Amino acid sequence: MGIFNEVLLTETGAKHLELEDPIGKIISAGLGDSEVIGIVKDFHSQSFRRDIAPMLIRQYQLEKLNGYFYRLDFGVRFIPGREKEVISYLNSKLEEYFPTYEAE
Repeated sequence: MGIFNEVLLTETGAKHLELEDPIGKIISAGLGDSEVIGIVKDFHSQSFRRDIAPMLIRQYQLEKLNGYFYRLDFGVRFIPGREKEVISYLNSKLEEYFPTYEAE
């Protein structure tokens, strides 16, 4: 299907869609059909006072002139005091998978 038609679901997202074995399934996710390529553990994306919401994670492609640039948003939970180690690791993975992407 291509990288821009692949999604991750949180555990609650898979339950919400009533998918018992979601990996490899095709779902309709607002921007067309998408293949579920993985499940991630639930996490709070809003206030801790609210229940954990079902979530779908996808990469977006935005076209600009002759090239492409990518909007890549994600949240990371880490152990306090290890910020430099985490940032270094994330930058290495960004460089590995998106060699022309400039992290902010």
